[in-house]
Amino acid sequence: MLAASAEYRIEKTHNTSPFECIEDGKSAVRWMRVHANELNISPIHHMRSGIPPTIIFHGTGDTTVPYEQAERFTQAMHKAGNICELCAYEDKTHGFFNYGRDEGANYEQTVVQMDDFLVQQGFLSAK
Repeated sequence: MLAASAEYRIEKTHNTSPFECIEDGKSAVRWMRVHANELNISPIHHMRSGIPPTIIFHGTGDTTVPYEQAERFTQAMHKAGNICELCAYEDKTHGFFNYGRDEGANYEQTVVQMDDFLVQQGFLSAK
């Protein structure tokens, strides 16, 4: 197990604005992503049987987390005997389904798909 705690600048100690705090936090996340393999913290490294059912909404145009990574994760889940559903959204970019983007169309669609998936898995009752 690995735990990480990012140190970042704050107004009281460093006389900075919230923008510098966010910049530092984003830098910490970028560093973790770059070093994920050597730290053995990639989800793919911890694949095993018995992981809860998973649904992934991923845009094929995502440059932050390439679509190919979602495909590899899904394949590894299946190989381990787990349920994993990958929902591809053609040419969509990272965070395409966030509330408020594109007049909420993708948000609404992914919520419906998520509800259907949770009903199929027995976590929610059908309406």
